[in-house]
Amino acid sequence: MKSAHLPAIALAAALALLALASSAQTPPKTPPPSGLTPAQTDERLKQLESRAEAAEKAAASAAMEKDYITRVQKQYESYYEKAFNTTMTVFGLISIIIAVISFFAGKFGLDFFDRRVHSAIDEASTKLRADITATIKTDLTNLRRENTSQTNELKNALTAQIAQTDQDLQVRSSFQFQAAQALAMAGAGRYAEAIESFRTALELYHSSKPQHLIATNYGVTTVNNIFTGLAKQYPGAFQEKAKEELANTLYDDLGGELASAALDIPWLPALIKERKQNLPKPPAPTPPQQP
Repeated sequence: MKSAHLPAIALAAALALLALASSAQTPPKTPPPSGLTPAQTDERLKQLESRAEAAEKAAASAAMEKDYITRVQKQYESYYEKAFNTTMTVFGLISIIIAVISFFAGKFGLDFFDRRVHSAIDEASTKLRADITATIKTDLTNLRRENTSQTNELKNALTAQIAQTDQDLQVRSSFQFQAAQALAMAGAGRYAEAIESFRTALELYHSSKPQHLIATNYGVTTVNNIFTGLAKQYPGAFQEKAKEELANTLYDDLGGELASAALDIPWLPALIKERKQNLPKPPAPTPPQQP
């Protein structure tokens, strides 16, 4: 039986050797190309590793957050449990106090509490009355002080106003008196005395001009009367006398009045023009110094 199988075994061994020889001669098959270069493959591997790390970090963060939430929940549960226990304790104490008060109220009656209430009310009323009285006294003192101060201020202001009004009335009265007296003297032919009175009236007009106490037309009339009086007093030399009159510094601030009076006196405009030309010129302004 063994001799009958030997050729078959030998044939199988020969076929196996042939197969090994053919496989040794055939080159190994290469895997199908994936379309990526080695650099791209490394980059893809790095991206996958980064994503894996990010996923691990997110998982760790989620675990920490969950642990934090769990601890906070436990803390809140502990806090609310303590608060509940405290509330129950307070309610218990309040119940005990109410019971004690009810006991004493039933034992001693309400008269004790009624007396205490009335005593507290009387004490509070007395204190309130004293506070109100003190406040009223303080306010009254302050009010009197303020009224006295305001009264003094009003009195001083009224006194000053009355004094100013009296002074203004005196200026007007003096002007009218001097003007009327000058007219009377001029009518009597006493021109020198009339001119002196007119000049005094013009000085009063000039001093009160900032306050506008005397109307401007009265000032113009007074100037006109002065120069008309000079023409009547000095028929042959009135222009020289008029020049001397215009040299008075009183006319420095009466340019408008002089111009209005010159409309009725034909020879006066030339003298006014000459006066303007002879007036000293104001000094030139000093230029600012350079720093």
